[in-house]
Amino acid sequence: SDLAPHRGGEVWGLHLIVASDCMDLAEKNPGNRGAPRDELWFNEPVVENGHIQPNDAPGFGVTLNEAML
Repeated sequence: SDLAPHRGGEVWGLHLIVASDCMDLAEKNPGNRGAPRDELWFNEPVVENGHIQPNDAPGFGVTLNEAML
């Protein structure tokens, strides 16, 4: 059966999805419409035309925005 991991579209879930049988399902929270978005991660993958995929950078492929800490 198909499974969509909860918040699987986040940087930590994309690798699980790509490595599993549920590659075609990912939940991604788009945030509030029109609200400014805090950038906790730099280089975070974005949804384009209903698709999202991890980038080729090491680890999760993102850099922590230390100014947000």
